[in-house]
Amino acid sequence: MNYERQQEGVSALGQNVVVGQPSRLGQTARFVQRRNSFPAFCGIDVALKKHNVAILDEQHRVVKKFLILNDKNGVDRLCTELTPRMLITMENTGPYTLALALALHTRGFDVGICDGRDAKSHREIEFKDKKNDWIDAIALATFRVVRRHKVTSVPEYVARFRSDSPIDGLYHLRKLVREYRASSAYLGRLKNRLTMIVDVRFPEAVKVFRRRRTGMTVRAALQMTRDQLLSTTAHLKKGDELHRELSNSIGSYDLFQKEFRELLAEIERIEAERKTMLSSIEESLRTEGFGQLLEYNGINAVNGAVFVTELGDIRRFYKHAPDGKLALKRTLKTFQEYCGLRVKMKQTGQNEGVHKLSSTGNMEIRSMLYLLAMCLISQKNYEAARAQTGPLCPGKYIALYERYTANPKVPKKVALIKVMSKIATDLFFVLKELHEQRAQRLAQSAASSPTPATA
Repeated sequence: MNYERQQEGVSALGQNVVVGQPSRLGQTARFVQRRNSFPAFCGIDVALKKHNVAILDEQHRVVKKFLILNDKNGVDRLCTELTPRMLITMENTGPYTLALALALHTRGFDVGICDGRDAKSHREIEFKDKKNDWIDAIALATFRVVRRHKVTSVPEYVARFRSDSPIDGLYHLRKLVREYRASSAYLGRLKNRLTMIVDVRFPEAVKVFRRRRTGMTVRAALQMTRDQLLSTTAHLKKGDELHRELSNSIGSYDLFQKEFRELLAEIERIEAERKTMLSSIEESLRTEGFGQLLEYNGINAVNGAVFVTELGDIRRFYKHAPDGKLALKRTLKTFQEYCGLRVKMKQTGQNEGVHKLSSTGNMEIRSMLYLLAMCLISQKNYEAARAQTGPLCPGKYIALYERYTANPKVPKKVALIKVMSKIATDLFFVLKELHEQRAQRLAQSAASSPTPATA
């Protein structure tokens, strides 16, 4: 049922008429149009030319849905529909969100900006496979209240676009990690091109250097001319084999010489920048109080920084019981779903269903958990690994993997997912402790810092 037909039904039958499908935001709540209800939540799906706005009351029922243009008239109309106590939520879309958020913030409204992946995960959990602009706006309206997700304030969001603003160090760490991983992809493309040139100029290099055709020896050798290389192979690694294969080579050695040197210069520049970025990532981790992660097996500066920056403040996953205590089981379930370890049933009316990993959650964290699990259960020193104890030690993960794979009915992929879930649980408690210690240090430093004297 589209929005125009919903409005016709409301005008013909009066108020308190169901105008949409049952909402998954509550147990039995429905989207009901009530003209006199108090609007409490607002979700705005931001776009280039126009924005979809959904206003919900305190019972999560739709009060209004309308479009506004991305100009002053549209903002003025939106402000007439809002109230000062309303919680407004928007998705992070860069400058489009920034312009509208600033316009509302300067007029005194409470605006929160959520991460795009969090918004997508929330919408998929609440509305399953349904997707349109109105559903996005409705999901954003209940983002902060129903799922207890963390949002970014407008001043903090503005600081991300200013290089001279003092902001949280985790943002700088996140930016540094993304640059490092982007350089990894770029470096891989350069090396693939370099391998192609080596295969054209000296195809027999694969016989001499079976694993690394773009290693330092091949780079040094192919920068010379053919005559120079044949006369000076003695000082090179595997010089005799190199001389023998080059004498009978069928390759076009004189091709791509200039491009080969340019590629080498670019690769050396990228590798030098990556070393600098890697040291900066490690230093930033230690400065922010997460240096303890580097002491655990399988965690280096890069995947440790990915866990810290992608998960954010671990306390945002907390779920509390009615008595105020931490509901640990619900908290861990929410955390594992965010890590991409949510298992769902896929079945039809004729075929028996199978359990598979859902496509929801953070794919980068799930990828890192997979690599970490493979690293921990594939230790070369097997007996020594089994004897280790403590957080994130390989011994218990190897025992868990062996216990599941001993059952012939359990596939190895299922056993690996169980190991990933166990690693995610242990990682939650490690990060929980580190975040609590970091919060205490920040509070102590804020309390000890001198306050400006008032006139």
